[in-house]
Amino acid sequence: MKYRMEYLNLDLYNRETFREQLERLAKKGWILKKIYLGHGILKKEQPREINYSIELFQPSKRGELFSRNEEEERYIELCEQGHWNYIGKSGIFFIFITRLSAKDTNAS
Repeated sequence: MKYRMEYLNLDLYNRETFREQLERLAKKGWILKKIYLGHGILKKEQPREINYSIELFQPSKRGELFSRNEEEERYIELCEQGHWNYIGKSGIFFIFITRLSAKDTNAS
């Protein structure tokens, strides 16, 4: 298996550009699997159409920015019920992924 690590240069101003970059990488077969210390771990797989969502989530308690709490767990669960799989977080950004269905890719 091939893996690569990319720095997640992610902030409020480039969130959309970063999402588009992840989707382009997925079309080349590089799928984001994990976030570790501000870096994304990508795995080489079959190229495919994938949607990423980068959500801004600020915990209600400032000291909990780098640890998971019940509030975050509920948010992740809600997103997963909507068929978005949680990849990880980088600071206040939560990254989710969903694979496009054949119906969605034909509509484009």
